[in-house]
This record gives sequence, C-alpha cells and structure tokens, in this order.
Amino acid sequence: MSVLAAPQKWREVALEDVAFEALAAEVNGRFQLRTANGDTQALEMTEARLSPESHSRSAEDGGNEKFSLLFRGGASQPLGQNTYTFEHAGIGRFEMFLVPIGCADGAHCYYEAVFNRPAPGFRNGGHLVAQVHSS
Repeated sequence: MSVLAAPQKWREVALEDVAFEALAAEVNGRFQLRTANGDTQALEMTEARLSPESHSRSAEDGGNEKFSLLFRGGASQPLGQNTYTFEHAGIGRFEMFLVPIGCADGAHCYYEAVFNRPAPGFRNGGHLVAQVHSS
C-alpha cells in the first residue's frame, strides 16, 4: 500500500504586506507559479533591485518603496504578461503581476515584477500614515 502525500496547505498572503527585504532574501530561491488554468511552472528569482528614493520627497510617491524582482523560467512554456499565483514555502501564496522581458538564450525566459508602493506597515485604508513609537 502506498501513502500519498497530502497537498501543500499554503498560507495566503497579501503581497502588499510582504516587505522588499523579505522578498530580496529569496534571491536564488525557487517559486512555484500557478496559471489561471492550474498549470504550474518553477521560477527562480535571480535578482531583487531596490531603486533609489525619489529626489523629491514632495512627489506623490516620493516616500514609496520602489523595487523590481527578476525571475528566470524554462523556455518551453513562456508566460505572457499577467497576474499569477506564486507559492513559496517561506512566504506563502500570493498574487503578483509579471511581465516577460525576453527569452534570450533559448533555454530560459526572463520576467520582471515592478513595485512602487507605500512600504508595508505604512498603510491604513490605502492612505499613507505615520508610525508612532512610544518610549
């Protein structure tokens, strides 16, 4: 008699609550991508780039966290620009918008996710709020 492994139970996470540092810690890590029709594909995060802060703090997005994540996947199943479900053992399950940036070497396709958002912990109902620390 064989024992079948139970399917992975993923912790659902809002990507807006995952800090850049938590994502950047997973560079060279593998993510399972799931398409709307249930197909899966493994992607490797190859780079996490934090953009320099805006020169003008008075700009509407001046205090935002701006970064990009680069991924590499197999060329046999290229992905289109779309929102996909990502699953990662350390982070959980979340939705992320991915843009193809090329299939340069014939073996791999490359993708990017770009962020310009209030940093996690600074949101309240979609508005930027200050954090108050008591001493």
